[in-house]
Amino acid sequence: MALIRSATTATGHTPFRIPVPVPPVRVVLPVLAASAISCFALTASYTDAKAFHDFPSALTDIATTMSATGSAAGLALFVAVFVVELAGWQAFAKTARIRGWAAGTGLVFALSLTIPAHYDGGRHAPPQATPTLPYVAPQYRTIWFHLFMVLRYAGFALLAIAAMAILLSWATRVMTRTVQERTAQDSTQAIAMPDSITMSKSAKSASRAATFLPRLFHTFSARNVAILFGMITVCWLPWMILLWPVNIAADTIAQIMWVRSGYVWDPSSRAVDLGSTMNDQHPWLDTVIYGFFDRLGLAMGSEQWGLYLLAVLQTLAIIAALAVVLSYLGGVMRVPWQYCAGALAFVGLTPCFGRTSMAIVKDTTSMPFFLLLMVLMIEYVRRIVAGERLGPWLIVGIVVLAVICAETRKIAMEIIAASFLVFAVALRGRRLISLSLAVIPVVLVSVITAIVFPLLHVAPGGRQEMISIPLQQTLYVVAKYDGYAPGMHPTDSTDDSTDGGSTKPLLSDDDRAVVDSVNMCTTSQLRRYLLIEPYRAHEIGSADTIKDLCYDHTATTADTARFLMLWARLGVTHIGDYLHAVPWLRDPFTMSSYYDEGWYVRWGWESENPQRFILPEYHSDDEGAEKSIPQQYGAAIYKTLAHMPGVSFLMSEATYAVFVPLTALALCCLAGAERRRNLVLFTPWALTILTLLLLPGHQTRYTWTLAFGAAIIAAIPLMRLPRKPVNLKNGERAKNE
Repeated sequence: MALIRSATTATGHTPFRIPVPVPPVRVVLPVLAASAISCFALTASYTDAKAFHDFPSALTDIATTMSATGSAAGLALFVAVFVVELAGWQAFAKTARIRGWAAGTGLVFALSLTIPAHYDGGRHAPPQATPTLPYVAPQYRTIWFHLFMVLRYAGFALLAIAAMAILLSWATRVMTRTVQERTAQDSTQAIAMPDSITMSKSAKSASRAATFLPRLFHTFSARNVAILFGMITVCWLPWMILLWPVNIAADTIAQIMWVRSGYVWDPSSRAVDLGSTMNDQHPWLDTVIYGFFDRLGLAMGSEQWGLYLLAVLQTLAIIAALAVVLSYLGGVMRVPWQYCAGALAFVGLTPCFGRTSMAIVKDTTSMPFFLLLMVLMIEYVRRIVAGERLGPWLIVGIVVLAVICAETRKIAMEIIAASFLVFAVALRGRRLISLSLAVIPVVLVSVITAIVFPLLHVAPGGRQEMISIPLQQTLYVVAKYDGYAPGMHPTDSTDDSTDGGSTKPLLSDDDRAVVDSVNMCTTSQLRRYLLIEPYRAHEIGSADTIKDLCYDHTATTADTARFLMLWARLGVTHIGDYLHAVPWLRDPFTMSSYYDEGWYVRWGWESENPQRFILPEYHSDDEGAEKSIPQQYGAAIYKTLAHMPGVSFLMSEATYAVFVPLTALALCCLAGAERRRNLVLFTPWALTILTLLLLPGHQTRYTWTLAFGAAIIAAIPLMRLPRKPVNLKNGERAKNE
């Protein structure tokens, strides 16, 4: 249905008509209602958990937070939401093939927007673009609280599904058209070349400018990589200046202090490691690198210049890796140049990339090697699918980069090994090589460890980091229920024994011995550390207290194995308690935190007096740390950008842990059977996301690999893997199409 509006002149004539499509009332009214609910979800919040004890108090508190939007901004927001939902739900109704994915991804994104990050009173909270909602204790979770959360989720779901319907329908059309166009063209003729003989000088210049980006991403070459390197460097240069002289936090502080002072301690137990030069709680290779540049600065006459040189070289290495990624995507995987150009602008102009690259920490030190390894892994898959020769340099490159990644960021080893195990199952060719690439780096790391640790006097790290989540969850259940009747809350009794011994305790004597073999804390200590109390005002912040103070470092491998079996058995009947014990694990998937390592020169381990050894001209204490003059300006600029509408979405952690991977996955499945073969390329990224469930606390740097790899993840649906080779009757292999 359309209403024809006429433009009338002063004489009353109607020279032309403009058709304006007007949806029927039966469509507009539901969309208006949905838009109102979505606007409520976008603006409603609360400031006091106690407000939910009755309806008037809850409504008043919520209305106060909604008023912060303002009437003009609120009207603009409602109009924008209405337009998106009107177009989105119409696309949802018209395009059947995208409905399932639009609904599925929209519902997941709505959860990310609705569920708040864990609230521990701000003690462990990273910088947030959206303030975390206060924790609501059980006694305040009334029907009004649950109604508020349901309305928020419904509003976000309606908006997210509509937005995803628009995005998926548009993207699938573009991808289909692109595939058809590129199939009709020969790759060598993809860029039309004007006749240089008949063109004027100005026309030649205009032609070169118009074809610059297509040419830049048409061929994977050192020249194009160098151009991309220069362009990103120019964009990141302000952040290199604003982070002067250095930005280092607790982990790096400890590593530099070990090298400078010779005083080495276990970061977990705080015990002194006599006779050691470093502790492998933090990767030994990182410690060697950081110590070298710190001493280089001292030799140069300024410690600042040595550490700043490290930060700049590290940043330039990341830029070089990103340049290789973008050139490879366009030149080898035939990703459209328009996408590559957009990805170039994205990595160059999004503030979090240039800023975080200047932070000296193991996650950034390993980043360039990890990105290059991801390129080699894609090339490995491409050659196997094409039936091409792998070549020794590809295999050697994968092994070398895998070992470097493992020695600079330990969790990378598990991701790489598991990825090649998946490749061995999913890819029909070269399965033995895939299995070898899963095993060889692990063996090499073990050999290097056996040689380097005694040679450099490296104290081995404990296994408490690896089992921190099972330790936290099991001890939470033990502290809450052990000695009480099943289902009985600890506050229901003041005795640590069961009622007259008539009911069976949670743990048998053998189970108690298993717990005691890895735990040194008493039940009362565990209850205090794990906030097992009826009227707590915040949630558990991390597993650091339990793994650092309660784990028994004398526990053997057999003790740990028995404990993990007990953890698995208790988890069957205490799933809710297990989730409650680790609330920070949901944080990377909630739209709240943005990427920032903190603006300061040096902060961490004040108990060990780092100011006596590292950059003593800058002050730090338990309350905060001093910024340099450039950092004072940089912090203000960065925080402003991080809270700016639109930009804040690109700097939010959940964008890269939830939105980008799920959207790319949906597009890959919707693009047809040809592109569904690309699903295997999601393997290392999916495993990276799964490792977030093993971390003892939440820090946004744990998802930096997802953010820096977003250009690769989003391009997976666009990559062109060769068709499977076909064996001809004469035994020759057909050419790949």
